[in-house]
Amino acid sequence: PDTVVAEDTFFKILAYAEKQENLGAIGCKLIDGSGKFLPESKRNVPKPKVALKKLLGNPDLYYTTEIDEHSIGKAPVFVGAFMLLKKAVYQEVGGFDEDYFMYGEDIDLSYRIIKAGYDNYYFPETQIIHYKGESTKKGSLNYVKVFYEAMLIFARKHFSSKQAKLYSIAIYLAIFIKGSLTLVSNFMQKALMPLLDFILAFGGLVLVKDFWSLKAKAEQNFYPDEFTFYVLPGYILIWLLTSKQ
Repeated sequence: PDTVVAEDTFFKILAYAEKQENLGAIGCKLIDGSGKFLPESKRNVPKPKVALKKLLGNPDLYYTTEIDEHSIGKAPVFVGAFMLLKKAVYQEVGGFDEDYFMYGEDIDLSYRIIKAGYDNYYFPETQIIHYKGESTKKGSLNYVKVFYEAMLIFARKHFSSKQAKLYSIAIYLAIFIKGSLTLVSNFMQKALMPLLDFILAFGGLVLVKDFWSLKAKAEQNFYPDEFTFYVLPGYILIWLLTSKQ
């Protein structure tokens, strides 16, 4: 639901595929809706060191940097938005693993193709548009949960028990941190405008109150503090709660 393929994509990529002798899968250049190159077009296998660096905010090892975005070359892992491979290879490695719900199955398939002895190639002479986020909302807690749980499945399948244990610790830590940040971010997005409304309304009513005290009542402190700090905030809260859909 989130890709647009160029008119020449299949012609060019099939022509290239026919020249390769030990072909596993081919991935092409991916760009987003604004034309920006997506680095996940060519990725490394997310082994513990690679995954940990990405979780710590350094994704360089996560993406294949040995070849640039314009050069043809071998790349271990492709994103599921576009992967081309022979039916025979797909069947030999067992196809997509249904243990994964949405994320991770492309990484898993790419890795099993390599382990079977084939070569995966990145082919940037054609490109597709990948509208990221159309299939899932990446700002949701569900995305965080599903994505990192997929990484746990991958680790348990392909790494040693010691590596998988360390990987699991890092993943659970990432789930906690990402989940917390997502909760805070979602709360701030929902609460920011009402908070600004409250501040502006409170400030405006205080100015009106002070003006009325001096001009109409000729007394600066005509209204008691309880009116300012209890009545006005209560009135604003009622107004906000009844006016917001």
